[in-house]
Amino acid sequence: MNRFFLLLLAVFSTAPAAVAQTPDSIVVGGMSRVFYLHLPATYDASGALLPLVIGLHGANQEPVDGVASFSRLTGFNAKADANGFIVVYPEGRGSRNGKELTWNGGGCCPPASALNVDDVAFIADLIDTLAARYRVDRSRVYATGISNGGIMSYRLACELSHRIAAIAPVAAAYMVQGDCIVTRPVPALHIHSLQDPALPYNGGTGVLSPNFPFPSVDSAIATWLHVCGCASIADTLHATANLLARRWSRCTPGGEVQLYATSDGGHSWPGSPVGNPSTAFNATDVIWEFFSRFSIAGALEVSGKGRAPSGAAMRVLPNPASESVTATFALDRASHVRLEVFDLRGALLATAFDGDLDAGAHRFPISVHAYPAGRIIVRCITSFGTQAELLTIAPDR
Repeated sequence: MNRFFLLLLAVFSTAPAAVAQTPDSIVVGGMSRVFYLHLPATYDASGALLPLVIGLHGANQEPVDGVASFSRLTGFNAKADANGFIVVYPEGRGSRNGKELTWNGGGCCPPASALNVDDVAFIADLIDTLAARYRVDRSRVYATGISNGGIMSYRLACELSHRIAAIAPVAAAYMVQGDCIVTRPVPALHIHSLQDPALPYNGGTGVLSPNFPFPSVDSAIATWLHVCGCASIADTLHATANLLARRWSRCTPGGEVQLYATSDGGHSWPGSPVGNPSTAFNATDVIWEFFSRFSIAGALEVSGKGRAPSGAAMRVLPNPASESVTATFALDRASHVRLEVFDLRGALLATAFDGDLDAGAHRFPISVHAYPAGRIIVRCITSFGTQAELLTIAPDR
């Protein structure tokens, strides 16, 4: 299992070296855990809160610096600079010099899984640490990874569904042990090659794990359709000689599943400058486009404003607020409506309304006096979809 990336390392050995990044660390469960942070070139310590992307390396893969490192493979640093988000590359457990860094994704991969390393606690504490030090928007934290890192992203979505807004596993399998119990549907984009020799698309043993069968990609999609409450009907996004991309969007409000399956490439990151990946599309571009549509409160515009569902439009005023706000929205037909308030950790603070409403305009007062200064999320769920607004609670009250 811990040999997955030996093949990749050999393939990538001709790539130019990457620029070194400085490691940082936190102590979790008595263990020092290492991570590498990249702030976008336009980062302002007193500016707007920024999304955070957690990039999870594969088994045996370095997070940064090396010619086959995850940061080099994906190009997420440049993507973060161009789009104004923060990216962090945590390091799995093991010996970096011995190339045995892995994640405990449940059923995979040793040594982390064999030692039952609590990588979920590491990522949860890492989010808290970065949010305390930097301008991190807690409502827009995302996880992606390749191979063992993608396996880990599925586990994070199950156990930190109130904190991870969306995931994008690449060349991975769903290996969570036990039921996946979420507090909200977590949108997922799965990317996989039909030619993957290490984690076969149809499941079974790979070339580097002859005694270890993996679940199929279809089983992962089926599990996540259940998690997101999606109907089995999919829309085709792209259909070319080397790519079939499908989307399941008839889901519980806030949920969505996408699958990008390529007929070229292998156990690789599509569009990467490293190795011999699929050339059908650029995975980093597609993943960021997918992530930027979601927050823990549901579908969002990149600006942080809610994307109004068909048949309903909501405004929450005043914003900023001190004592109370009024949520105003209109329905063009009758619907069940749930109006909720969350903090940026994803914890439910209040349910302002939960019931059936007729078509027409509706207004609901919401008291915010008891909430500390900062930002909260007001979410409106209807039969048509979900809209969310970020609300600022004024400090001077």
